[in-house]
Amino acid sequence: MPTLYPTPLPDAVRRDPRRGAEVRVYDALAKQLGDGWEVYHSVAWQGAGKDGHATDGEADFVLAHPAHGLIVLEVKGGEIIHDAPTGKWASRDAQGNIHNIKDPFAQARRSKYALVDKLRELPALKNRKINCAYGVVFPSAVKDKWALRPDAPAAIIIDQADMADLPKAVGRIHAHYRGEQVPSPLDAAGMDAVRRLLARSFELQPLLSLTMADESAQMLRLTEAQFNVLDQLGRWRRAAIHGGAGTGKTLLALEKARRLAAAGFRTLLTCYNLPLEAHLRASAGGMPGLTIRGFHPFCYDAGVNHGLELPPMDRSARSQAYWDEELPEALMQAQERGMEPFDAIVMDEGQDFDDTWWIAIQQCLADPDGGILYVFLDANQQLYGRATTYVDALPPFDLNLNLRNTQAIQALAAGFYDGASLQAFGPAGRPPEIISLKPQQSIATELEKHLVRLVHQEKIAREDIAILTGRRPDRIGLPTNGKLGGIPIAEAEQARPGHTVLDTIHRFKGMDSAVVILTGLEGIYEPTARHLLYVGITRARSHLIVLERAEVLERWGLSSE
Repeated sequence: MPTLYPTPLPDAVRRDPRRGAEVRVYDALAKQLGDGWEVYHSVAWQGAGKDGHATDGEADFVLAHPAHGLIVLEVKGGEIIHDAPTGKWASRDAQGNIHNIKDPFAQARRSKYALVDKLRELPALKNRKINCAYGVVFPSAVKDKWALRPDAPAAIIIDQADMADLPKAVGRIHAHYRGEQVPSPLDAAGMDAVRRLLARSFELQPLLSLTMADESAQMLRLTEAQFNVLDQLGRWRRAAIHGGAGTGKTLLALEKARRLAAAGFRTLLTCYNLPLEAHLRASAGGMPGLTIRGFHPFCYDAGVNHGLELPPMDRSARSQAYWDEELPEALMQAQERGMEPFDAIVMDEGQDFDDTWWIAIQQCLADPDGGILYVFLDANQQLYGRATTYVDALPPFDLNLNLRNTQAIQALAAGFYDGASLQAFGPAGRPPEIISLKPQQSIATELEKHLVRLVHQEKIAREDIAILTGRRPDRIGLPTNGKLGGIPIAEAEQARPGHTVLDTIHRFKGMDSAVVILTGLEGIYEPTARHLLYVGITRARSHLIVLERAEVLERWGLSSE
């Protein structure tokens, strides 16, 4: 029996009436091909072409065998119609409806050469002869015994009659190409290279990696739905990936940027939040071809490196116009002065980017109108009230599985989420602690008490705790550095072992912690207050504590203990 990717075939594919022919072929290959074969269904890839421009490839099926090599198969269902004078192809379904289709032989041929070129980029197959054939499958039609066209010989067509004996049909395709191929087995290393390209499983570590002291670092395995989204992006040069907190947007953005860089694209991974930039850098490590920089530092560096005089970035000393206008304008001027462009841009926190910045961002691409651009965003985390309509023109992809938070935390966050509810796949978890402060109680004193309890009584590592505030910590009587209850504290981008993060919810957006304490929520109001609370709640992976005065908790519908 062959090994099939994916296994099982997703229900969404089986239910799709447009993919019935592919399902028939998948099931027939599963039953008839023998051991040693690997079958990859609906795969796509991107590569760097010889002229420096991006190339795309996709195939309905790729068959791989260590002794025989590869076969690319294009599947077309229904009755097949080809009009020679116009060169157009069509199919007629069971209801008699006519559908225009692409030339299946040209599709299969292009996919074959694109796949071979991509495989030769891999170290295991570089400079090696790769036997790769192609064929076309018409599972509901019967071919003539003669060639349909000079480039469409009967030998490479699998029709309705062949579906009962696919091993024979596959062997016929191999025999047809044998004259033009030098015997060159794919062998185990080659099979592994194909597998890593077309069906690579992976695990991604959460950005902060703040784990409980008695546990090893936790890994977040992407679900089939998210894995499919990442693969589907290979079919699009531009896309907007929407998802609520905990759906893995940042992890997917980082993995997509890594893949693009590994494929030979000069890639920029950018975001809005400066602490998030620091953690993206730490998570990615050094990788050739991948630049990771927050948007405003990227603008600043570009301007200074191209001869512009800019005031240093100081968030407390600069006006809003410096961030909203001066730095984006510096990026535009750097481009005019010859800044080297990128082949691909991946952006996290897209909801925080103003429409006026997109011109500068798009011009960073070697191909501004057609270059690769992926934007990951969540409208529920829009905290700055900026207009972000540019992404409306990008093909949308949705993530709806929360893999970060416990179900108890997700249930609380759902009350502040606008849109369809996310599905929570985490453990049940402990209920969040909602602690009501009395009028005479000091936030700092009560916060110290609970921080000490978490560290000394419940044995939670200091670095596994983040204290997040709705307003700046110094404005609610908390220190901005030093210690709190004898425990060292640090801002988000300075987080390190032995220190607890103390920072605003705004600056911690995009990151997470095992335990989060929310406080300083008094004085935050609509229109962004609900979004701010949603962001703050969902930063907690395992446990959440909300520490606030009774009237504030009541205002937001948070019941205290």
